[in-house]
Amino acid sequence: MATAAGHCVGVFAWYAVPWMRRQTLGNLEIAFGREKSEAERRRIGRRCYALAGRAMFAWLVLHRMGPERALRRMVAEPCPEAEAVFQSGKGFIIVAQHSGLFELLGAWSAKHIRVSSVGRDAGGDPGTGMLITMRAEMGVRTIEQGGAREIVRTLKRGDGVGMLADQDIRRVNGAFVPFFGRLAHTPIGPATMAVRLGVPIVCSDAQWRSFTTHAACFPEVLHPRPDLSDDEAILDLTLRCSEAIERAVRRRPEEWFWMHDRWRTSPADHPDAPIWPPEARPSIPPGGAS
Repeated sequence: MATAAGHCVGVFAWYAVPWMRRQTLGNLEIAFGREKSEAERRRIGRRCYALAGRAMFAWLVLHRMGPERALRRMVAEPCPEAEAVFQSGKGFIIVAQHSGLFELLGAWSAKHIRVSSVGRDAGGDPGTGMLITMRAEMGVRTIEQGGAREIVRTLKRGDGVGMLADQDIRRVNGAFVPFFGRLAHTPIGPATMAVRLGVPIVCSDAQWRSFTTHAACFPEVLHPRPDLSDDEAILDLTLRCSEAIERAVRRRPEEWFWMHDRWRTSPADHPDAPIWPPEARPSIPPGGAS
């Protein structure tokens, strides 16, 4: 019932909030303007809102059910390479994205593969504070952004650290790498930790499997390149993470959070931020389309 109600609320929001709908359609045009018709992009956008509504209501109800019952709703897709990383006894970084019921994926990862999540502190924001509390009650330990020492300690004891890396967050260090053909300001934190500590990055993806069931997917494992300098290896790994996220979004575009203005920051806004690969600079002008 909650999932059905959330679906209806999401569809209502699609029609009732025109400025957000325009932003969503603008993002979809950037990503798929040369590949999909306007009707197809509108269908993806409308479906995106319906699934976002489902996810919000489902998370509230699953939280009330408690972690033991809630996690029965999620199964893991087999991935031998990721499984080998999880069982190695060494630290690893999970790069997650805002797709599907990603909050349940965080709870599943905390229980089954010893992952702590990195997120912003409440900072007086009651909404963020409530979300952190809900995560804790579902067994998720949150490390505040900027807590580099705690992240290092977690990785060195052989546990995992989960980070979201698919949004334009101005307050974190980032680089400009192509995402759907246009430069996007992307956090370099996951790649920095992976390069400095020599740990792999496992790309994750939460997917809807039915109206009330979900899948935890780990489609790719990325390793820092030893033939590059540390700075170049960080940028290269950031690019490869962005490419992996793009591949996952292309497979199931309606499940990604298109409401977010992924390309709001241009290189002109942060002239000191690096662009990778360097040849992307002339082909994708600051603030312009590809």
